[in-house]
Order: sequence, then C-alpha cells, then structure tokens
Amino acid sequence: AIQSSSGNSIWIAIHEWGNNTYKVYSLDASGFQTTPVTSSIGISHALVPVQNCYGQLKFNSCGTKLAAAVGYLDTVEVFDFNAATGVVSNPITIPMTAHVYGMEFSGNGNFLYVSTYDPLGTLVQFDLTSGNQATIIASKTILSQTPDIYGLQLGIDEKIYVTRSFSSFLGVINQPEVAGT
Repeated sequence: AIQSSSGNSIWIAIHEWGNNTYKVYSLDASGFQTTPVTSSIGISHALVPVQNCYGQLKFNSCGTKLAAAVGYLDTVEVFDFNAATGVVSNPITIPMTAHVYGMEFSGNGNFLYVSTYDPLGTLVQFDLTSGNQATIIASKTILSQTPDIYGLQLGIDEKIYVTRSFSSFLGVINQPEVAGT
C-alpha cells in the first residue's frame, strides 16, 4: 500500500495469479473502493508451480515505483507507478539465477534489494538510477551468501531489516543508500 499523490487516499496493489494483471484499489474516507484500476502488464504469474504466488510486492517510499518478486519464475519486475491514477506501466524485467522472495527499495528508491535462493548470492543489490534494463541488470552486487534470507522491510530509521529462517535475530542493511557492499 502507498499514499496517493492527493494525500487523501491509499492505493492497495495486488497481482492476480495465473495472468499478468495488477489490480490497484483505493481506500479513502468513504471506505474501500471495490472497483480497481487494472493494468495488464509484465510477465504472467503462472499457476504451476504454486510457488509462483510467493514473493513480496512493494512500492518505493516515493510512490513512483512498484516491484514484484515472482517466486519460482526466478524473476523480479520493476514498474513505474502513477500515484495519481493507480496505473502500473513500463516494466523492467530482471531475470535471477534462482528463486526469489523478498525485496525492498532503499528510502530514496535508487536501489532495490532482493533475497534469492541462490547460494552464491542470497542478498543482492540493483542500482535503479539509470532506468535502463541492461544497466540495472549489470549493476547486480552480491551482498550476502547467508542461507535462508527471506522478507525485507524498510524501517522508519531508513535501514532495511532482513528476516532469516530458524533465527531469532534480524539482519540489517545499515546504509541502503550506498552502492556496493
């Protein structure tokens, strides 16, 4: 969810399973609006295997980008988002070397962090500033090879917190606005 550009409502985004449809709903003072803004764009989230429904869907904190981790399709997609209209557009597809689950934008939206099942790089960073697919893919920087990294969440302190399976502790990216390790 993200605040609309008017500041009077919240956009709530979902992705349908089995197609390429994003539905963005508005929640305002009068309640939840049941007619969504629909954008059919990007890759289809296949029905098989069921793990294709896994993965985080995140807005950047500026409300200008939306990203989706498509679990067992080993893909991350980054889109433009119009916070005035709710329209999702301009996909950039980032193929990954293994399954993906977690992701988060840095506070200013310049970097995207992704958790993956690849033992050679379980946490990676992408520089989004160019807006160019090839340059973004080439910017991939491996930050960790620690197994079982999953959900990522930007904190109010602008650090990104990282969940790990079978651990009672969170990992942290202390300076997510800094490129590289």
